[in-house]
Amino acid sequence: MKLFSIIFSLYFFFSVSILANMNEFKKEVLNSISTITSLSKLKILEKSNPLIIPYTWTPILEGRTEIANKKKSYICLMYYFNKDENKESLALYSHSIAKKCTQLNEKDFSVKVTDLNQVQFKVIEQENTIDLSFLKNKELQLLRIPFYNLPLDLWSKKNFFDSEVLSSQTMKRKYPGIFVLPSGVSLRPDTLYGELDDLYSKGKTKVCHDFNSKCEETIAFECGQCRYGWFSTIGRGCENGTRKYCGVDRCGNKGEPACPRGFIHKRSESKEQVCSEKSQNAFCKTGLQLFCNEQKVLVCL
Repeated sequence: MKLFSIIFSLYFFFSVSILANMNEFKKEVLNSISTITSLSKLKILEKSNPLIIPYTWTPILEGRTEIANKKKSYICLMYYFNKDENKESLALYSHSIAKKCTQLNEKDFSVKVTDLNQVQFKVIEQENTIDLSFLKNKELQLLRIPFYNLPLDLWSKKNFFDSEVLSSQTMKRKYPGIFVLPSGVSLRPDTLYGELDDLYSKGKTKVCHDFNSKCEETIAFECGQCRYGWFSTIGRGCENGTRKYCGVDRCGNKGEPACPRGFIHKRSESKEQVCSEKSQNAFCKTGLQLFCNEQKVLVCL
């Protein structure tokens, strides 16, 4: 009876250990790969593929995650095939130190799972997702990995593995306007601008994009780092943009910038005419009037 208890305890221990390793592997792979902003390689997993060399760790996915504060994470999903035993292995490298995936050693890996069979990728183009599946102890394991930070038309591009780091708010993504960070990673407070109660009328809002009287850009666009969003103002009639501020848009209120009339407002060739109390490009709440201030911004008073 005692021997049976020992055998059962050992079996239970190794079963729990295998499950823990598998869960850790899935968590790390999903957390790293789903946040990729630049994908450089994805190999089709077929043992007949001449790029898959037995007894050699082969990169099957390479990518990079770049965060707004310039932090980078380099990601390699590695594959190993033991031809004699007909067993496969997977490993992940995810680190801020750039290394060539082909030069990695086992000690570099973040997590690894071994004794697998039937490892394969399946690309689901319309969902911007890949399915990674394999057998472990004859049990099917499936990991669905969405590419949140890559464009939806990624797979239709001829050279889609050479996509640049994406930052456009209007990029056609799975969830437009959303950038997904790896878990446990947050932007330092000094990389985000503005507080919730900042008011333009109190002079507390930060300019995040600006032009001079000659419509030359004086502050490059950095509104993507505004903590509570940003808003445009009506004033100078520059074809290449308008002055923008970090903060909650309270347009039309007393002392705040006037509201643009429509999504695309008319810009006059005369910059002075645009910032005018008679402008048709902006409006205020009932009882308030347009006023062109010293910064050439239409406000409501």
